[in-house]
Amino acid sequence: MSSQRDVLLAASVTLAAAVALAGCAPTVEPAGSAATGESVAADGASAPDPLCTVTGALARLPAPDTRDNGYLTTGDLDAATAAAGTQRPERSDPAAVSAWLEAIGATGSGGTADEGRVVSVLTPAVFSVPAGQQAAVADEIGVGIADVGCFAADAANQSRFAVVSASVGKPIDLAAAVDAAAGEQMNGMWTFGSGEDEVTDLSRSTAARWNGAPLHMAMLGQDLAVSTSAEALNALVNGDVATAVDDTGRAAVASALDARHVYSAMLPDRTSGDACSMPAAFDAVGVGLSHSSGAPRLIVAYHQASAADAQRNADAVADVLAADPQLAGRLELVSADVEDTVTTAAFRLTGMPAASVWALPMKGASIVTHAGSPGFVRTK
Repeated sequence: MSSQRDVLLAASVTLAAAVALAGCAPTVEPAGSAATGESVAADGASAPDPLCTVTGALARLPAPDTRDNGYLTTGDLDAATAAAGTQRPERSDPAAVSAWLEAIGATGSGGTADEGRVVSVLTPAVFSVPAGQQAAVADEIGVGIADVGCFAADAANQSRFAVVSASVGKPIDLAAAVDAAAGEQMNGMWTFGSGEDEVTDLSRSTAARWNGAPLHMAMLGQDLAVSTSAEALNALVNGDVATAVDDTGRAAVASALDARHVYSAMLPDRTSGDACSMPAAFDAVGVGLSHSSGAPRLIVAYHQASAADAQRNADAVADVLAADPQLAGRLELVSADVEDTVTTAAFRLTGMPAASVWALPMKGASIVTHAGSPGFVRTK
């Protein structure tokens, strides 16, 4: 399983992890007929879409297995498109899709992280392929990255999940699109490929199933859920599992990120660091990007065991940043606020491309890990 996990992790954050670490703004409304936080139902009417918030996205994912060392990601591609000042392309135009992915800094999907880029949005693993292969993915499963509005995703060493909504700007009927590509559902589920779930077979690999294992899809309300495990997907659709937001610490972090209007976020499972990390222990951390007036902001939220620990980290974050040779001069602390047991820090990117922030959790950077003993048990 570990080798399969490595493939998925690499695909999901290919760009971000490759960027070397050398050293809160209002939300932006996306283009289109509806505002951020809305999706389009099959009848074309706008409806609130909680999947476009970090909290709502986590509520669409099963709670991660405590044995996993993965991460959860969320993103609003409509908001990222507006922030980048570009337009969503027609899915049938590969060159336009590639240019759009570049413009929104879509990690793992053909985006780049040059010094001038100020927008970067994560994408689900199923769409984390080179830009030239995006059309093949869309043809294979009926839905392409250009169709996705908001998403929630989980990459771990057990089951992988993604839940996506249709774009506000160019809405499609997700169920009809997948049905046309896969054919008739069986037991309420579409399946692409054959063989045993989550077993790599490169002889069967395709654009959407690059490890060769089957891919399963089902509707989750108006959203489309994708998983490498039919059993786990069934449990999610039937409401038989706890969700990622049921964790107290994770929910608090998600709420803090939403309050700062991030358009994409990553919540890693790893929180422990070394003596150079944040001094007080926390059981959940999330990083996100917000954007306003052309300026990106890195938002980091931590959930501690007590208000005293939250204040301790708020008081220390400037010193931790200044003492880190990989981050000093590349990030500038704007604020560090405390609300109950949650610390939320906002940073200005002074020498770091926007896409580089996604490498921080992957590298266990000082400002997203802690030096203290946990001291408390994660609440499920």
